[in-house]
Amino acid sequence: MPMKGSVASSRPSINNDVKTFLAAWNKYGAKRYVGLTVGNEIYSDTLNNVVAEVDDVRNQLRAAGVQTLVSTSHTWVMIRDNPTILCRTDFVAANAHAFYDTNTIAAKAGDFVFKVVVPALQRACPGKQITITESGWPSRGSTDGLAVPSIPNELSALLNLNCACRDDTSISVYAFEYDDQDWKDDDDERSFGISGKLNFGDIFAQC
Repeated sequence: MPMKGSVASSRPSINNDVKTFLAAWNKYGAKRYVGLTVGNEIYSDTLNNVVAEVDDVRNQLRAAGVQTLVSTSHTWVMIRDNPTILCRTDFVAANAHAFYDTNTIAAKAGDFVFKVVVPALQRACPGKQITITESGWPSRGSTDGLAVPSIPNELSALLNLNCACRDDTSISVYAFEYDDQDWKDDDDERSFGISGKLNFGDIFAQC
């Protein structure tokens, strides 16, 4: 569920989205949905207000008999540094991009997620289900330390992520993202898209 501006200003839109979700849930059933996130990396309001809105959405779902887990997605560093707030949600929804760690090469993107990010989140939110809601690598933009954007490096990062997921099936990781987003502010942010640049068969090649 998208959120722009403050929670208060977004509430009518969020409530409409809840109704849309309930209609889809009634049509397609529970198995299609592994979780619901309210907002993504929201900086325009306090974390307490965002998580309070998560609670409100959960209450609406439970009142309708829907047990789908609810969270808000944020950077793994923000979750690590604010556990008393962001670990209150039903599950931990963390965005974790090795590209933004200047000491990690593309071929170690999966290792970064599973050896750095996941252990940090497990310490911050013990016992919570952890889902990596975004992880990928850009194909163009500015180099930052060891992080070099390119199509070969995007493939290398996604291959390593896939192999890391094979080694630890307890954590779900969602590749970011299907296509480029040219409306974003810079080439790094715009170019995480996979479709049209990479062959999915190559990404899922044998480890």
